[in-house]
Amino acid sequence: MIVYGTKTTGYGYVERNTYITEIHQITLTGLSPSTTYHYTINSTTRCGTSTTSTDHSFRTADMAYELRTNFTANIPVTISVEGINTTIKITTNVNISNSSISVISHSSSQVNKNLRGIEKYRGLSYEGLRDKEIDSIIIAVGYSQEDVDTHGINESSPGLYWFNESSDDWLKINNTWNWVNDNGIDTEDNYVWANLTHFSYYAWAARLL
Repeated sequence: MIVYGTKTTGYGYVERNTYITEIHQITLTGLSPSTTYHYTINSTTRCGTSTTSTDHSFRTADMAYELRTNFTANIPVTISVEGINTTIKITTNVNISNSSISVISHSSSQVNKNLRGIEKYRGLSYEGLRDKEIDSIIIAVGYSQEDVDTHGINESSPGLYWFNESSDDWLKINNTWNWVNDNGIDTEDNYVWANLTHFSYYAWAARLL
């Protein structure tokens, strides 16, 4: 039996293999990408002697999502990437055919500079689309109540960050930048969002209590 979850108290999930054998194999399904899971293993002999391991952990792989789509001027196209709890709504000012949109989830920063606290990284890129043809890109990245409870997040602090290559630093997105239309946080439905005008490398981050 394996008991697993994203926190070490209670874990939350159980998978069993009841066969009497020296070698066990259990497949875990429904795991989220770019996520650390903790687990313990319990084994019982024919005589009823039971042994439980200490806590171990593993991290699931990053996830890449690519979509080819057509854009009609002034009509938004919504891309929902359920596996990484991310939604992107793109509106262009011209008609565009066969454009490629890519969303990549990373468990750690790809620019060798991590944010402090808990973070989720998203890389947005495209082909067949130019910045001047974009009216808006609304990106929303969700977080769970488990994120809040497990990591002790100050729920007023989450936001979207942008990596500034010139200053080699992560900066929290704010409305004074000329390519930011608006941004905010919805603490009721648990997501942060920003209305932008260009693709880049972004991160969801929050301070810990």
